[in-house]
Amino acid sequence: MTVLDAVPYAEALAEFEPVIGLETHVELGTASKMFCGCATEFGAEPNTQ
Repeated sequence: MTVLDAVPYAEALAEFEPVIGLETHVELGTASKMFCGCATEFGAEPNTQ
């Protein structure tokens, strides 16, 4: 593909909708998990609490 084969900018904007995603990671200082009453323990095996 060369620059001459590329879709013109205005045509691309008309055909596609730009979508921007945002992913965040946070660590909450709570005594229990967010969606259940299970206790939290630092260093425990994942998915076992």
